Amino acid sequence: MTMITCTMCGTQFDPVTNPACGACPLHGGCSTVCCPTCGYSTINPDQSRLVKMFAVLFPKKTTEVVTTKTNRTLADVKPGDEVKVAGFAPTLSPARLAHLQAYGLVPGYPVRVVQQKPVTVVQVDFVELALEDELARGVWVA
Repeated sequence: MTMITCTMCGTQFDPVTNPACGACPLHGGCSTVCCPTCGYSTINPDQSRLVKMFAVLFPKKTTEVVTTKTNRTLADVKPGDEVKVAGFAPTLSPARLAHLQAYGLVPGYPVRVVQQKPVTVVQVDFVELALEDELARGVWVA
């Protein structure tokens, strides 16, 4: 049994027991699955030969999560300063991490802190994000 994580919302689900796919008339010959939470369609890696071939040719590189306490976090940066994301605290859930990365908070990318109170507001390109204090402390910066 392979669990799939939706790249849009972060929900983990089993494609075999997905009720949305069971109702679809193409269910038997289709290699896509739909997220039961948000409806986002993605390829089922268990049924796609192309995905299996690429997995063999280009194995996934593991991303290192920065866990050292000597690094600063977004909560420590003064408003107006620009920093680069260095990594994430191991306490962040995979779903939360996927959300942050979807908005552009990825290691090596510049982020400008707009304000710190009452919440941390950061600007990534042309997007402004408001982060709770606990979440801002989970993003390590250099």
